[in-house]
Amino acid sequence: MATKHLTVGFADLSNFLRIQREQSTEDCVQTLQSFFQSAGDAIYAHGGRIIKYIGDAILFTFPDPREAVAAAREIAALEVSGSQVHVSLATGEVVEGPIGHPSFQVNDVLGPAVSEAALLLKEAAQAPDRLALCEETKRRA
Repeated sequence: MATKHLTVGFADLSNFLRIQREQSTEDCVQTLQSFFQSAGDAIYAHGGRIIKYIGDAILFTFPDPREAVAAAREIAALEVSGSQVHVSLATGEVVEGPIGHPSFQVNDVLGPAVSEAALLLKEAAQAPDRLALCEETKRRA
C-alpha cells in the first residue's frame, strides 16, 4: 500500500431506484453501462483513473485537481434516462493498493479524502451545477 496525495471523486446517478422501477433489468443494466461509459470517457480523457463501481456510483482518482474538476463538470452535465448525475471531489492523502481477502483482492483507495468525497455527494445533489468540492480542491483547482 502506498500513501499518495490525490483528488478523489464520486459520480452518482440520481433517482436510480426510479430507473430500476421503470425499466426492465436488461434496460437498467444498459442504462448503467451508458452512464459508466460516458463518465469513464471524461475521467480518462482528463488523466484520471476509475477505482471501482459501487452500485450506480463510480469512485475515481486524479493526480491533478484541475483535471479532476474539468472531468467532474463534464460528468455532472450528463443526463442518463432522464436522471441527473452529481459529482463530489475531495483532495488529500489516501492509501492506495490491494485490499481484501487473499482469494480476492482489489486495488482500492482509503482515507479521509475518500470519506470527505462521499459525504459531499449530498451537497452535490442539492447544488445547481450538481458538483461539490472540498476546500482544498477549490484552492488547488
